[in-house]
Amino acid sequence: ALAGSTPIHRMEWVDARDVDFVLRPPPVKTKATARTLQLARRLHRLNARFYGAYWCEHCHSQRETLGEEAWQYIHYVECTKFGFKSKLKECEMNGIRYFPTWEIDGTLYSGEKSLDQLEQLVTLHEAQRNQT
Repeated sequence: ALAGSTPIHRMEWVDARDVDFVLRPPPVKTKATARTLQLARRLHRLNARFYGAYWCEHCHSQRETLGEEAWQYIHYVECTKFGFKSKLKECEMNGIRYFPTWEIDGTLYSGEKSLDQLEQLVTLHEAQRNQT
């Protein structure tokens, strides 16, 4: 794990069969910058996935860090049963137990990341791809 990562939420599996609605993450209010758009495009080229939950404060904060326009390039996976477009089974199959979790080139990174940390991870994975 990278030094300085923000604390994360532990995933709890809850059976709530009587709930008949879906929940969405709050909208992203910040605007993307040239830097965050470039980073989002690089993440997209690495087939990155962002696993989260509609109720997760750190997930929302991560989304705000990148900005609204950048999220069109990020593959978001909702990991709660009643979240909008839930992919609970995918999260379970991929061993997602904490939010937020980034998956970059098949490697999982739990916890909210700064832009510098995300850029480091992307650079690492791009270098690994270039070696093959």
